[in-house]
Amino acid sequence: MEKKIKIKCSCSKYVPLKTLKKFQGDLKRITPENLEKLKKSIISNGFIAPFFIWEHEGENKIIDGHQRLLAIDSLKKEGYLIPDLPIVTIQAQNERQAKKILLLVTSQYGEFEISEIEKWLENIDRDAIEMIRLAESEIIINEEKVDINDLFNESDMPNKPEKQYTCPHCGKKIIQSELK
Repeated sequence: MEKKIKIKCSCSKYVPLKTLKKFQGDLKRITPENLEKLKKSIISNGFIAPFFIWEHEGENKIIDGHQRLLAIDSLKKEGYLIPDLPIVTIQAQNERQAKKILLLVTSQYGEFEISEIEKWLENIDRDAIEMIRLAESEIIINEEKVDINDLFNESDMPNKPEKQYTCPHCGKKIIQSELK
């Protein structure tokens, strides 16, 4: 039997896997366990969410979908046939704006209600539940709540002291200008 990934969403544009380019660098990571969950989900449910890309200088730079890219690339190496993939084009004037959009798109504003999750999960089979991964908590930088728009303020003074943040997960120090 041929191993093929089914596309289960519609877009006006589809592109080959090889044309998608990583854009976020090491901003996020995925554990091997969660990568396997994502691959299992794609195999079972099809590819259900398009890539959000920024078309820049002839390249399709991924704004949202880096973990899906890793999963699809891994599935291809395992022998799955990967058809052209659905994309949604996001407009950005420059790399700085594209980075801001990436952070905004990957932000989670809604919070789950535990009692509602329990109701939703009542009629879902166990295999599906094992593929789901919900965000554990919001990221807090240096125990300080930061407004994303403050990080991208065009009127920053060049000689103003820069704020420094420490990632609570990996301990990496980030200077505010590196976020721009």
